Amino acid sequence: MRKDRLVWIIMGVALLFTASCGNRQSDPIDLVNEYAERANTHNISIIMEMFAEDAKFELVGQGTLPNLAAIQALHEYDKGINSIISFADCTADGLNVTCKAEEQNEWLEAAGLGEISYTSVVFTFTDGGRIQRITATTSADDGAAMGGVLAEFIPWLVAEQPERAAPLFDTNGQFVYSEANGVLVVELLREWRGSLVGN
Repeated sequence: MRKDRLVWIIMGVALLFTASCGNRQSDPIDLVNEYAERANTHNISIIMEMFAEDAKFELVGQGTLPNLAAIQALHEYDKGINSIISFADCTADGLNVTCKAEEQNEWLEAAGLGEISYTSVVFTFTDGGRIQRITATTSADDGAAMGGVLAEFIPWLVAEQPERAAPLFDTNGQFVYSEANGVLVVELLREWRGSLVGN
């Protein structure tokens, strides 16, 4: 066999191997698992590498984060509350993956709640394997439980800790996601629950 022909055969095999590896890496369910692994490290730069430039993140009933800056801020907040998420029962339909999920974090612990369930987390990927959109729906019971905590915690916060509460909200009264605010809100939740014990 001529040497140049052997070189072309070797190059062809290498290209096929690379292509097959690329297909495995871009399998949508594998990408969801990779997202979970990255999210749970709280390494913001490697998390954000997975998102498309025009990505959106919807928390059903709470609103939509419309751009990468807002999505990054949410992940920084998750770092502040030490959030850990796991996905299960994932099914793929083209570039869409629908999963159930469980999340635990220090916010929930401080609020006296256990882990929360998401009845549905839908990932939409681009052809290149980037996250185009995440739509997460909390279970009705867990959503109600968290809403109940906030209905009592926020009035206490405004009345008892107005100066410390100020950084948590923007001028429109919207919560500001950041790592520092994640740490602060957990601290304040613990103080609030401690005040309930004394009453």
